[in-house]
Amino acid sequence: MNTYSTRSLRAISRVAIVVTVAAIAAPTASAFGSRRHPPRAAAATGTAASLPKPAAWVRRLQADLTKLGFFSGPVTGVYGPLTTAAVKRFQAAARVSVDGRWGPQSQAALVRMLKRHR
Repeated sequence: MNTYSTRSLRAISRVAIVVTVAAIAAPTASAFGSRRHPPRAAAATGTAASLPKPAAWVRRLQADLTKLGFFSGPVTGVYGPLTTAAVKRFQAAARVSVDGRWGPQSQAALVRMLKRHR
């Protein structure tokens, strides 16, 4: 016997669609690259890209932003929409260019803010 009502199943379906669309549309860590892994070119096949493998530098960034109160999501190592929003909040507070991308100015501001936070 099915314990879910039709209304519940529709709601679950809508959530699944939203999560899928958000995952596909999210900026990924591979778009920015790292010291060990340069940015990858987009797939020529035109298919939706899957989420990248978690990156250690993104995990560290998420943990540091959590310590400072800018990030409240799970520390996954994936540079997705939650991390981008946290980076934008941090950049605004640090008075650096607010673009959601992590670069040298943001890193220097993070180091300064972490030193003050101790």
